Amino acid sequence: MLISRGRVQPFAAIRKVGLDLNMTETAALSASCWGQFVSGVQENGFNAKLNVLF
Repeated sequence: MLISRGRVQPFAAIRKVGLDLNMTETAALSASCWGQFVSGVQENGFNAKLNVLF
């Protein structure tokens, strides 16, 4: 858990986009990216997951 102290910026943009794709009955792919932009500072991330049942 991250706890930070300081002023909350009044102008912030947050975005999150995700995609889930069932490729076959036993395989699925998930991907998402996110980011936030505040006062010229940006933070971004990307996640991908492949599930295969056998």
